[in-house]
Amino acid sequence: MARISHPIRSQTERIRRREHFRTLSILCFPAPGVLASEVLTPIEPKLIALKKSLPPGYQLQIGGEKAKQVDGFTNLAVVLLISLVGIYLALLVQSNNAVKPLLVFAAAPYGAIGALIALAIMGTPFGFMAFLGVVPVFIFHLCAGSQVDQMGNERGRGAGG
Repeated sequence: MARISHPIRSQTERIRRREHFRTLSILCFPAPGVLASEVLTPIEPKLIALKKSLPPGYQLQIGGEKAKQVDGFTNLAVVLLISLVGIYLALLVQSNNAVKPLLVFAAAPYGAIGALIALAIMGTPFGFMAFLGVVPVFIFHLCAGSQVDQMGNERGRGAGG
């Protein structure tokens, strides 16, 4: 970040546009072994301040890996919400009670907290791959809670030992 290895060249012969807006693109290729997020994280507050100080009609957008990451997490959040609604409906049908699935959901964050603590101990950032690992733990916890609830229902009816 301290030095620019290539001189800045102006290309005034052609106006570049993106989605019909005049565009100035600033590119960065991190050194080998350095993640793009490691380069962007220290300067992100300055970019946000710059974005707020731009005059009307100007905008600043961050593209590349950051834009793909935000878009990916948005899509994953939608899928997770649909999955949670589906799991709730399955638990609702299974237990014939609207409150018991909520009790199973209330216990689920403990599994997620354990996964986040494990990520912190290992020094692993909470990125896309970690998210894909934590979600199955969360869903497994919900399924286990459902099975415990089902065993309690069967025991209450005298079906179990």
